[in-house]
Amino acid sequence: VDVQFDEVRFYLSKFMMTDMMDSTEPGETAILVSAASADPISIGGTSLNHVHSLGFLFGLDSITNHQDPTLALAPLNDPLMHWGWNPDAGYKFLKVEGRADIAGDGNLVPFSIHAATDELRRDMSTMLMLDLEEGSNAINMNIDYHSMFLNVAFDNLTGTHGASELTNGIADNIQSITIAFE
Repeated sequence: VDVQFDEVRFYLSKFMMTDMMDSTEPGETAILVSAASADPISIGGTSLNHVHSLGFLFGLDSITNHQDPTLALAPLNDPLMHWGWNPDAGYKFLKVEGRADIAGDGNLVPFSIHAATDELRRDMSTMLMLDLEEGSNAINMNIDYHSMFLNVAFDNLTGTHGASELTNGIADNIQSITIAFE
């Protein structure tokens, strides 16, 4: 199926940096990742000299997820990433919009995938083994978007919103993909 993505954005939050001695320091509360942007995003500072592992959430913790987005600071103040018509669902942890040739005739039909609700939050962690220098340190995150959409049948998809079998599958895919840091 010919699939063209117009937008892929998702929240990562509750960063926790851990060194070899199991000392931990929190990072930023939340970042909004966009596949369309290569701009750097800060995950916060640390006094650690070495980061052995990095833990974080795909999505937002329950308290943050159910706060009023009109009172939130960036990036949580983005109205396009919140379920304004269903505030109980909270934020869209993942927003994917695009077009797919579902009939195989060259006609691209719009689709949307909006994953939300506390049910779709996933704990994630990765080993870094990164020695830090004084000042700013850059870590490049490489995300395998192909694996994120593994087993998604775009040939009959027009949209899914909230927590569904499809969005649970995508959240599970995200949790199991290797996010490479360099």
